[in-house]
Amino acid sequence: MKIIFLGTPEFGAINLRRMVEAGYKPELVITAPDRPAGRGQKMKESTVSKVAAELNLRVAKPDKLSDLTDEIKEISPSLMVVAAYGQYIPGKIIEISQFGILNVHPSLLPKYRGSSPIQYAILNGDKRSGTTIILINKEMDKGDILAQEEIELSKDETYLSLFEKLTPIGADLLVQTIPRWLKGEIT
Repeated sequence: MKIIFLGTPEFGAINLRRMVEAGYKPELVITAPDRPAGRGQKMKESTVSKVAAELNLRVAKPDKLSDLTDEIKEISPSLMVVAAYGQYIPGKIIEISQFGILNVHPSLLPKYRGSSPIQYAILNGDKRSGTTIILINKEMDKGDILAQEEIELSKDETYLSLFEKLTPIGADLLVQTIPRWLKGEIT
C-alpha cells in the first residue's frame, strides 16, 4: 500500500512518527517550504521536514500543492493523510488516491473547522474537546466523519496542555482508523 503524508508543524510531525511506528511508511512526505524565521531571518525547515529526514523519508516542499499533481499521480497512492498541512487541497489532488485523504483534526468536528480549533475550545470555555478523523472533500473540514474521540477539559486548560492531550489521541486514533477504513469497516 502506498501512502502520501501531508503536514507541517509539530502536530503533523507527531502523527507522521506514529504512522511510521505503526507500519504505515509514506512514499512521500509533503510539507511547507523552508521559510525565514527569527531575528536573523535564517531559513527554517518545518518540524515535519525534520522528522521525515530522521525517518529517511522522501520529502517535497512545494509552494503550491498543485505543483506536485503529476508526481502524486505517478506514485498512485492508495491513501493520503493530512495532519496540519496548512494549505487548501485542490480537487484534482483529492481524487487521485484510491481511498481518499484522511485528515486528523484536533476538535470535535463539525465544531471549530479551520486552523485554530484548540484555541477556540479554550476561548469559548468548552467542557469537552477531542480529535476527529475525516475524509477530506473540497470544502474546508467538512468531509465525512470517520472517527472521533472526546476528552473532558480541565478548568485551567491552556493551549499547551490541551495540545499535549489531543495530539497523541489523534495520532493513535489515526492508526486505528486507517486499517478499518481500508477494510471497508467504516461507512
